Amino acid sequence: MNVKGFLVLFFCFSLLFINAQSDTLYVDENNQDISKTIYLKKSKSGLYDGQRFSTDTIVLEKLRLRNCFGELEPRVKSQLFKLLHSRNHIDTTKTLLIHYGDTLRKPSYYIKNNKERKYMYSFAHEHYNTHKGFVLAHKICKNRYRKFKKIAQVLHFYNINNGHPEQYKGHVWYKDYSSLLKKLFLSGYLHSRVIIIRPNGEFFLGYHNHYLFRDVVKNRKWEKSKSEFKNKLEELNQYNQ
Repeated sequence: MNVKGFLVLFFCFSLLFINAQSDTLYVDENNQDISKTIYLKKSKSGLYDGQRFSTDTIVLEKLRLRNCFGELEPRVKSQLFKLLHSRNHIDTTKTLLIHYGDTLRKPSYYIKNNKERKYMYSFAHEHYNTHKGFVLAHKICKNRYRKFKKIAQVLHFYNINNGHPEQYKGHVWYKDYSSLLKKLFLSGYLHSRVIIIRPNGEFFLGYHNHYLFRDVVKNRKWEKSKSEFKNKLEELNQYNQ
C-alpha cells in the first residue's frame, strides 16, 4: 500500500474512534492488524522499527522493515536500466550502491559558525551540519567502497535540488528523474535510504549503517545473506495474532 492509501486508512481508523476514548492500534508493514505482543516482538528483532501516528482519540503503532531483499520484474528492470544509462550515463553492468537523499541542499543552508556544529543525517551519511562536513562525508563514502570499483559503483541520487551544484570537488549527485527510484524502492513500509541493485535485477534495501552492505556487494555473500534474512522473516511471521 502506498503512502496515500495508508493516510486514508489512518483517517478511517480515526473516524471509527472519534466518539470513543483514546486507544492504541498495532499494524504491520502491510497495515494488517496485529497484537501488541507481536508488535513488540517484531520491533525488537532487528528487522523492524516502528512509527507512531496519533490524534486526540487514537494512537497507531506501525511496523516498518529496516531492510529487505527483492527482485525487479524483467520489464521494470529493463526500463530502469535504460533510464539510468540514458539520463545519468551510469554503467548498469556493475552493481549499483545508491545513497538516496530527498533534497540536495544549497551550500548556504549549512551553518558557518563552528560553535553551532552538530551531527545531521543526509544521503545515508552522518556528518556535521557544515557544507565542509557534508562534502567530507561523501569523500569518506567514496574511499570506503573504492575497493569494489571493478564490480560496483557508489552513486548519490537526489529528488529535489535546492541550489547545489551537481558536480563539486570531484563529487557527483544524480537527479532521480520522475522520482522513479523513490517510487520503486522507498515506499512507506520500509525504513531505507540505501539501495543496492545487481545487474540481474536483484536488489537489497536497508538503512544507512547496515552491516550487510559491504558483504552483499560481493557475489558470494549475496545468497547467504538473503537466505538468513528470509529465514528470520519467516520465523517472525509464523506467529498468530
